[in-house]
Amino acid sequence: MKTAEKKQKAIEGAYGDHYEKVKQFIGDDGWCVRIDYSSGLEILNHESLNDLGIFQDDDLVDVGYDHNRKQHIWRPKTLENFEKNNGWKVINSEEDLPRENMQCFIMQNGNVQIGSYISNYKRWFAPGCYYSETYKNLGITHYQPIEKPKKPIY
Repeated sequence: MKTAEKKQKAIEGAYGDHYEKVKQFIGDDGWCVRIDYSSGLEILNHESLNDLGIFQDDDLVDVGYDHNRKQHIWRPKTLENFEKNNGWKVINSEEDLPRENMQCFIMQNGNVQIGSYISNYKRWFAPGCYYSETYKNLGITHYQPIEKPKKPIY
């Protein structure tokens, strides 16, 4: 499955039962646009949204204002940090592999592990393997670099 398809599936899942009613207003970033808020809390200007009973103070809804679009926007809180995929880099092909050697978190067969990547050979060292392997053979779909912490100030 390509990245765009994965993103679309995540958006549909986050909106759940509401997706069909609001899909025409959802952008690629998961934000629902073209909807203004009244002075109250209820989302207005779209009859199916009024019927949903979604409110700005609902724990499930993240709200904002897009200055470029000059419109209010909202989306489910489960899509928070959607644009950066919670810091995970997706691997769809060798072009998506890290460019340097690193220790990183990896998503391996649906589980978060710690692994190492050797860029010269495009090989991974991961739990359960005694020699380096390609990302496909190990079931690695994502990675997230482990950031070296800054030195203490005092």
